[in-house]
Amino acid sequence: MIDEIKKLNHKIAISDRDKLWIQTEYPNITISSSKLSGEICFQRTYNNITLLDSCNIEILLSHNKQSILPKVKCLDNKIEKIAKSLNLKMDQLHTNADGSFCLTVYPKEKSFFTNEQFNIQEFFTNLLEPYLYWICYYEKYKKAPWGEYSHGSLGIFEFIAEEDLNFRKIYRILKTNNISLRKVLSLYRQSKCLCGEKKSKTESKIRKCHNKAWIGIVKIKIALNQRLSILPQKNQTTISKV
Repeated sequence: MIDEIKKLNHKIAISDRDKLWIQTEYPNITISSSKLSGEICFQRTYNNITLLDSCNIEILLSHNKQSILPKVKCLDNKIEKIAKSLNLKMDQLHTNADGSFCLTVYPKEKSFFTNEQFNIQEFFTNLLEPYLYWICYYEKYKKAPWGEYSHGSLGIFEFIAEEDLNFRKIYRILKTNNISLRKVLSLYRQSKCLCGEKKSKTESKIRKCHNKAWIGIVKIKIALNQRLSILPQKNQTTISKV
């Protein structure tokens, strides 16, 4: 865990008020200078369906340059068991390769906080508990309670599809998420989906498999063409058909 903390080099401060709130709301959580750990019990309702459940978690009180969120992991194999029972891959339950929770796409993180500033109370309320509810609902009803972004770069493309962004903002998002613009521009209607799922020849195409992500890719190409159209003529290039 020490190596993980070194990578997350931006410390998250927990005030005395935050500590009191955590102790009141989650009495089984242990607080230290570097992490929160223990059992989180929660009760949430969505579309008149209330679920009461718990999960043993660890929250590292640090974050990296790319994200404002702390890294959260399950301390036991609860989520792994759920994935196995549903015959799903772990990333289909929005866990990263290192076992940490994928709570939302990076560009949307700040929208969950008042004044776009991270605070631990809204983190629990607006991100962590809804994620755990989503997992428990999926286990109980064998389907997701609400739509979600796909994992990895596909989720970023889906976010871009939803937003009204100019090319400068899109490029910043791609760069922050280590997505190569050159690779994006190489994708076309008949390209195989980036998810790698084995499907029929037609359904494996990105425009069929993850249509919303494909819409985001098209928007990136259109935004780049619009950007190039306002540059001096000698710098203009043409993007191939989408």
